[in-house]
Amino acid sequence: MLRWAVEESLGKAEQALEELLSNFPSKLLGCALRVLVLPLGRRHKGPSDELDAEVAGIIGRNSGDPALEELLEGCYRPQAEQDPVGALQYAMNLLQDVQGLQKKLHKAVKAGQVQELPGQSLIDAALAAGVLNPEEAHSLHQAEAARRVVIDVDDFAIGQRGARCRLAVIGPDAEPVTFDQVEIGQPVRFGVTENDMPFTGKITGIEPKVDPS
Repeated sequence: MLRWAVEESLGKAEQALEELLSNFPSKLLGCALRVLVLPLGRRHKGPSDELDAEVAGIIGRNSGDPALEELLEGCYRPQAEQDPVGALQYAMNLLQDVQGLQKKLHKAVKAGQVQELPGQSLIDAALAAGVLNPEEAHSLHQAEAARRVVIDVDDFAIGQRGARCRLAVIGPDAEPVTFDQVEIGQPVRFGVTENDMPFTGKITGIEPKVDPS
Protein backbone atom coordinates (compact mmCIF):
# COMPACT_ATOMS: atom_id res chain seq x y z
CA MET A 1 0.00 0.00 0.00
CA LEU A 2 2.85 2.40 0.84
CA ARG A 3 4.55 1.65 -2.47
CA TRP A 4 1.29 2.32 -4.34
CA ALA A 5 0.79 5.63 -2.51
CA VAL A 6 4.37 6.75 -3.23
CA GLU A 7 4.15 5.82 -6.93
CA GLU A 8 0.77 7.55 -7.26
CA SER A 9 2.02 10.74 -5.58
CA LEU A 10 5.31 10.89 -7.52
CA GLY A 11 3.49 10.20 -10.79
CA LYS A 12 1.01 13.03 -10.22
CA ALA A 13 3.78 15.39 -9.08
CA GLU A 14 5.87 14.76 -12.20
CA GLN A 15 2.79 15.08 -14.41
CA ALA A 16 1.96 18.45 -12.83
CA LEU A 17 5.55 19.65 -13.35
CA GLU A 18 5.52 18.50 -16.97
CA GLU A 19 2.24 20.28 -17.67
CA LEU A 20 3.52 23.44 -15.97
CA LEU A 21 6.71 23.48 -18.05
CA SER A 22 4.80 22.71 -21.27
CA ASN A 23 2.57 25.74 -20.72
CA PHE A 24 5.31 28.09 -19.54
CA PRO A 25 4.92 31.59 -21.05
CA SER A 26 8.47 31.49 -22.38
CA LYS A 27 9.02 28.31 -24.39
CA LEU A 28 12.80 28.79 -24.24
CA LEU A 29 12.80 29.17 -20.47
CA GLY A 30 10.37 26.27 -20.18
CA CYS A 31 12.72 23.99 -22.10
CA ALA A 32 15.66 25.10 -19.98
CA LEU A 33 13.75 24.42 -16.77
CA ARG A 34 12.67 21.04 -18.11
CA VAL A 35 16.33 20.07 -18.58
CA LEU A 36 17.04 21.24 -15.03
CA VAL A 37 13.99 19.71 -13.31
CA LEU A 38 13.40 16.60 -15.44
CA PRO A 39 16.71 15.97 -17.20
CA LEU A 40 15.84 12.34 -18.00
CA GLY A 41 12.13 12.91 -18.50
CA ARG A 42 9.43 11.47 -16.28
CA ARG A 43 10.66 8.53 -14.23
CA HIS A 44 7.39 7.82 -12.41
CA LYS A 45 4.26 7.11 -14.46
CA GLY A 46 2.13 6.05 -11.51
CA PRO A 47 1.42 2.58 -10.08
CA SER A 48 1.83 -0.35 -12.48
CA ASP A 49 -1.05 -2.66 -13.38
CA GLU A 50 0.51 -5.36 -11.21
CA LEU A 51 0.64 -3.01 -8.22
CA ASP A 52 -2.95 -1.87 -8.85
CA ALA A 53 -4.05 -5.51 -8.88
CA GLU A 54 -2.19 -6.19 -5.64
CA VAL A 55 -3.90 -3.25 -3.91
CA ALA A 56 -7.29 -4.25 -5.31
CA GLY A 57 -6.75 -7.70 -3.84
CA ILE A 58 -6.23 -6.17 -0.41
CA ILE A 59 -9.32 -3.98 -0.69
CA GLY A 60 -11.38 -6.97 -1.79
CA ARG A 61 -10.50 -9.06 1.26
CA ASN A 62 -13.09 -10.03 3.87
CA SER A 63 -13.73 -7.91 6.93
CA GLY A 64 -11.26 -8.71 9.67
CA ASP A 65 -8.21 -8.95 7.42
CA PRO A 66 -5.35 -7.14 9.24
CA ALA A 67 -4.18 -5.15 6.20
CA LEU A 68 -7.73 -4.14 5.26
CA GLU A 69 -8.63 -3.20 8.83
CA GLU A 70 -5.54 -1.00 9.09
CA LEU A 71 -6.42 0.69 5.81
CA LEU A 72 -10.02 1.38 6.90
CA GLU A 73 -9.20 2.47 10.44
CA GLY A 74 -11.15 5.62 11.26
CA CYS A 75 -13.48 5.30 8.24
CA TYR A 76 -17.25 5.21 8.63
CA ARG A 77 -18.30 1.65 7.85
CA PRO A 78 -22.08 1.06 7.87
CA GLN A 79 -23.08 -2.51 8.64
CA ALA A 80 -26.76 -2.43 7.59
CA GLU A 81 -27.45 -4.44 4.45
CA GLN A 82 -29.85 -1.71 3.30
CA ASP A 83 -27.00 0.81 3.15
CA PRO A 84 -25.17 0.80 -0.23
CA VAL A 85 -21.74 0.50 1.38
CA GLY A 86 -22.95 -2.08 3.86
CA ALA A 87 -24.62 -4.06 1.07
CA LEU A 88 -21.38 -4.04 -0.92
CA GLN A 89 -19.35 -5.37 2.00
CA TYR A 90 -22.02 -7.98 2.74
CA ALA A 91 -21.99 -9.17 -0.87
CA MET A 92 -18.18 -9.29 -0.97
CA ASN A 93 -18.06 -11.38 2.20
CA LEU A 94 -20.61 -13.86 0.86
CA LEU A 95 -18.86 -14.13 -2.51
CA GLN A 96 -15.54 -14.74 -0.80
CA ASP A 97 -17.13 -17.51 1.27
CA VAL A 98 -18.54 -19.34 -1.79
CA GLN A 99 -15.47 -19.08 -4.02
CA GLY A 100 -14.79 -22.79 -3.58
CA LEU A 101 -18.38 -23.65 -4.50
CA GLN A 102 -18.22 -21.42 -7.59
CA LYS A 103 -15.09 -23.21 -8.76
CA LYS A 104 -16.79 -26.54 -8.15
CA LEU A 105 -19.81 -25.43 -10.18
CA HIS A 106 -17.74 -24.08 -13.07
CA LYS A 107 -15.69 -27.28 -13.16
CA ALA A 108 -18.88 -29.37 -13.34
CA VAL A 109 -20.28 -27.19 -16.14
CA LYS A 110 -17.05 -27.49 -18.10
CA ALA A 111 -17.12 -31.28 -17.66
CA GLY A 112 -20.70 -31.42 -18.98
CA GLN A 113 -22.18 -32.63 -15.69
CA VAL A 114 -24.64 -29.73 -15.52
CA GLN A 115 -27.15 -28.97 -18.26
CA GLU A 116 -29.03 -25.72 -17.74
CA LEU A 117 -32.68 -25.93 -18.87
CA PRO A 118 -34.75 -22.95 -20.10
CA GLY A 119 -35.99 -20.93 -17.16
CA GLN A 120 -33.66 -22.74 -14.77
CA SER A 121 -30.72 -21.16 -13.02
CA LEU A 122 -27.32 -22.77 -13.25
CA ILE A 123 -27.32 -23.32 -9.49
CA ASP A 124 -30.67 -25.13 -9.58
CA ALA A 125 -29.47 -27.23 -12.51
CA ALA A 126 -26.39 -28.25 -10.52
CA LEU A 127 -28.59 -29.10 -7.54
CA ALA A 128 -30.84 -31.26 -9.72
CA ALA A 129 -27.79 -33.00 -11.19
CA GLY A 130 -26.43 -33.80 -7.73
CA VAL A 131 -23.34 -31.65 -8.19
CA LEU A 132 -24.41 -29.42 -5.31
CA ASN A 133 -26.27 -30.33 -2.14
CA PRO A 134 -29.17 -28.15 -0.89
CA GLU A 135 -26.97 -26.30 1.62
CA GLU A 136 -24.37 -25.45 -1.03
CA ALA A 137 -27.06 -24.35 -3.48
CA HIS A 138 -28.59 -22.11 -0.80
CA SER A 139 -25.22 -20.48 -0.11
CA LEU A 140 -24.67 -19.77 -3.82
CA HIS A 141 -28.20 -18.39 -4.22
CA GLN A 142 -27.68 -16.14 -1.20
CA ALA A 143 -24.38 -14.81 -2.55
CA GLU A 144 -25.85 -14.26 -6.01
CA ALA A 145 -28.84 -12.39 -4.56
CA ALA A 146 -26.50 -10.12 -2.57
CA ARG A 147 -24.41 -9.50 -5.70
CA ARG A 148 -27.50 -8.57 -7.73
CA VAL A 149 -28.60 -6.08 -5.06
CA VAL A 150 -25.27 -4.26 -5.42
CA ILE A 151 -25.02 -4.20 -9.23
CA ASP A 152 -28.71 -3.70 -10.10
CA VAL A 153 -28.81 -0.15 -8.73
CA ASP A 154 -31.09 1.08 -11.54
CA ASP A 155 -33.04 -2.14 -12.00
CA PHE A 156 -36.29 -2.07 -10.07
CA ALA A 157 -39.88 -3.08 -10.69
CA ILE A 158 -42.55 -0.53 -11.51
CA GLY A 159 -44.12 -0.97 -8.09
CA GLN A 160 -40.82 -0.03 -6.47
CA ARG A 161 -40.71 3.26 -8.33
CA GLY A 162 -43.71 4.49 -6.39
CA ALA A 163 -41.85 3.82 -3.18
CA ARG A 164 -39.04 6.16 -4.25
CA CYS A 165 -41.10 8.82 -5.98
CA ARG A 166 -44.52 9.67 -4.52
CA LEU A 167 -47.24 10.15 -7.12
CA ALA A 168 -50.79 11.41 -6.66
CA VAL A 169 -53.82 12.35 -8.76
CA ILE A 170 -54.38 16.10 -8.78
CA GLY A 171 -57.40 17.02 -6.66
CA PRO A 172 -58.34 18.19 -3.17
CA ASP A 173 -58.94 14.66 -1.84
CA ALA A 174 -56.35 12.81 -3.94
CA GLU A 175 -54.51 10.01 -2.22
CA PRO A 176 -50.92 9.14 -3.26
CA VAL A 177 -50.73 6.20 -5.62
CA THR A 178 -47.91 4.18 -7.18
CA PHE A 179 -47.02 4.32 -10.88
CA ASP A 180 -48.84 1.09 -11.65
CA GLN A 181 -52.17 2.64 -10.56
CA VAL A 182 -52.32 5.55 -12.98
CA GLU A 183 -53.77 5.71 -16.48
CA ILE A 184 -52.72 7.41 -19.73
CA GLY A 185 -53.84 11.03 -19.85
CA GLN A 186 -54.38 11.24 -16.10
CA PRO A 187 -53.25 14.49 -14.43
CA VAL A 188 -50.75 13.86 -11.65
CA ARG A 189 -48.54 15.61 -9.16
CA PHE A 190 -45.38 14.03 -7.83
CA GLY A 191 -42.37 14.56 -5.64
CA VAL A 192 -39.99 12.89 -3.22
CA THR A 193 -42.36 12.69 -0.24
CA GLU A 194 -46.11 12.77 0.30
CA ASN A 195 -45.89 16.28 1.75
CA ASP A 196 -43.53 17.62 -0.92
CA MET A 197 -45.02 17.26 -4.42
CA PRO A 198 -44.07 20.43 -6.31
CA PHE A 199 -44.29 18.95 -9.83
CA THR A 200 -47.38 18.46 -11.96
CA GLY A 201 -48.00 16.88 -15.32
CA LYS A 202 -49.90 14.09 -17.03
CA ILE A 203 -49.26 10.48 -17.95
CA THR A 204 -48.55 10.16 -21.69
CA GLY A 205 -47.33 6.57 -21.93
CA ILE A 206 -47.58 3.22 -20.24
CA GLU A 207 -43.95 3.37 -19.02
CA PRO A 208 -45.26 5.86 -17.67
CA LYS A 209 -43.85 9.12 -18.99
CA VAL A 210 -44.75 12.41 -17.38
CA ASP A 211 -44.88 15.65 -19.39
CA PRO A 212 -44.30 18.70 -17.18
CA SER A 213 -47.14 21.24 -17.39
